[in-house]
Amino acid sequence: MTYKTLKLIEQDDMAQITFDQPNLDVEMIAELKQVLEYLEDESNSHFLLLRGQNGVFCNGLKFDNIEEAILVDINRWEKVVKMVQNINKLTVAVIDGICSGAGIHLALACDLRIASDSSVFSHNELSVGFLPGSTVMQLGKYCGLGRTMELLQTGASYSAMQAVEMGIINYCASDVQKETYKRINQYSQFNPKLHHLTRRLVREAFEMSDSDFLGCCQAAQHQAIISHQSK
Repeated sequence: MTYKTLKLIEQDDMAQITFDQPNLDVEMIAELKQVLEYLEDESNSHFLLLRGQNGVFCNGLKFDNIEEAILVDINRWEKVVKMVQNINKLTVAVIDGICSGAGIHLALACDLRIASDSSVFSHNELSVGFLPGSTVMQLGKYCGLGRTMELLQTGASYSAMQAVEMGIINYCASDVQKETYKRINQYSQFNPKLHHLTRRLVREAFEMSDSDFLGCCQAAQHQAIISHQSK
């Protein structure tokens, strides 16, 4: 398949989406949805890497006019992020450079976030007239309520090391490619199904009451045992 705004490469058990432009516009959101649907339904890859190029991971949403923003309805973007969050792959955001606004939204939807030590982050939504997306609104789970309010309301930039210290990013390294493959090798030792079930349970643990979560946990445990035995 050929796309105008991104590239998809599949090799062995790994798929990689590379963004060809710094900002997410109407066309890129549509193409990203198309790629994710293909990967979910037809690809046998176990890992999905998301990355940018030329010193930018993603610089957020960009629309030429308010009509374009209404066309996307923002909900369409939220649905794409949810697809990343729930896809049947272990997802890795490989960040090398600028990561702003909806770029952070996308990174937080991934299972693992790895950044070069020269990467810079900022929540720039308010400056362009948007509120941060629903995933970013959950930033408090990573770094606390007070820090979240400061980051979102000021739009202040912060470094990859600061992002690691706040729990927003998992790892930063001078050689982001080497670090990425090191972590993928670490994760590849386990049945992919167990990764997907663990991801779901971790999120549900933050969103449900203890009594509701217990039933989900027991059902997932049953699936895990069956999956492990049939491996």
